[in-house]
Amino acid sequence: MTQLRIESKGQTDVSLSGDKPGKNNAGTLGVGKISDAEDYLSDIIDRLNEIFGTDFDVPARGYFESVMTLLNSDAKLETQARNNSRSDFRTPFESAFINALFASQAENEELFRNLSGSAEAMQVVKDAFFNRFYDTARNGD
Repeated sequence: MTQLRIESKGQTDVSLSGDKPGKNNAGTLGVGKISDAEDYLSDIIDRLNEIFGTDFDVPARGYFESVMTLLNSDAKLETQARNNSRSDFRTPFESAFINALFASQAENEELFRNLSGSAEAMQVVKDAFFNRFYDTARNGD
C-alpha cells in the first residue's frame, strides 16, 4: 500500500441498551470464539512473555502473522510437508522459518532481537510454527 485516505461516512450510535451484558451465539461474553490460530499465537506470546518477563501482545501477533504468511505462501514448502515425515521435513522448514523471521524483522525489531538472543525462545517459536505448519499442510486446514 502506498497511500491511505480516511474519509468520514457519518456517525452511528452503537451503544448497548439494557442492564444485562449481551451474549453472542456461543453463549459467552465477547465477540466470538477464539480461533485455533489465535490460540496458537497466544500460546507462543504467553510463553515468550514468561521467558523474557515482557508483555508482548498485539505487535508480536502481527510479527508472527507475517512470518506465518510468508511460510504459507511457499508452495514448495507445503508440498514438502505433505510428502515427508516430520523428521525429514524439519530441515527444509527450519531454513524457511529463519528466512521468514529475517524477512519480517521490520514488523517488530525488539521481538526479533529477543528471539535472536535466546536459544530457548527461538526453539519455542520454531517448534510451535513447525507443528502448526506441518499439521495444517498434512490435514489440509
